[in-house]
Amino acid sequence: MDLATVPRPASEKVHLAVGDDAKQCWLTLRWALHFIPPQMLLVLVHIHRPTTPTVLGASVAASKLTEDHVRAHRISEKNVIEKNLKECLQMYKVQADILIIDKDDVVVGLGEVVKDQKVTTLVMGVKRRKHGWKSKTADALEKQADCLCNILYLHEGILVASSPSR
Repeated sequence: MDLATVPRPASEKVHLAVGDDAKQCWLTLRWALHFIPPQMLLVLVHIHRPTTPTVLGASVAASKLTEDHVRAHRISEKNVIEKNLKECLQMYKVQADILIIDKDDVVVGLGEVVKDQKVTTLVMGVKRRKHGWKSKTADALEKQADCLCNILYLHEGILVASSPSR
């Protein structure tokens, strides 16, 4: 078995939660390149919130369409996201795995990734709030994430906070 194909334990991976914003993706990658040891594998995690399919430019409830049409729409959306993430990685010459999860709720999706992948380090972006840096998403994720998962919060590519119990 080739060493490159041996699955790495989650402790040797750093998961970077990224959205659709190319600038934020780049800032997160830039931070990771400076502060994550090069022997650790990076995993870009995107929680895809499926949109309503359109027919001739008008939104149509998924229940009114065939299952094949809805599936094709969702696959198309995921392909665009994956293409954009790959382009970001190529543009900045970064190697990382890509994990795209379909979930209507970002917190639930990230929580499932943390649990299922046994994530020990998750890096995610946050915005400034009145009483600190963390968003409602971050607060909710901390409540459901495994206590062994260290969550690091970036704002504009700068580490501003980490989960409190770490």
